[in-house]
Amino acid sequence: KNVVRLQDKVEIILYRIVTECINNAIKYANAQNIKVEMFIDGDQLTAHCEDDGVGFDVEKANVHIAGQGLLNMQSRLKSLNGHFTIESLIGRGTLVVITVPILDTIIKATD
Repeated sequence: KNVVRLQDKVEIILYRIVTECINNAIKYANAQNIKVEMFIDGDQLTAHCEDDGVGFDVEKANVHIAGQGLLNMQSRLKSLNGHFTIESLIGRGTLVVITVPILDTIIKATD
């Protein structure tokens, strides 16, 4: 199995963003299950944070940028030229998709 390491700054920012997603799922969504997946496709890292919580109205949250957590995620990702999208339905949970270009941030790839 290949292990890929990114620059410390990138790893720390991704860790904080995924932690924010997990904390939101626990604190606001009343989620029983949370799944986090990360994968690399070419020069892009994608992370999926999915929960089975109560869900929310994404349009309303985007208009108000619901809380400091989403603002922090947006700011942190901007520093990496990344972005995120949120898919959610009330009563059906939430999926946060995070994408970050990583071509210049890989420092080690080992077997």
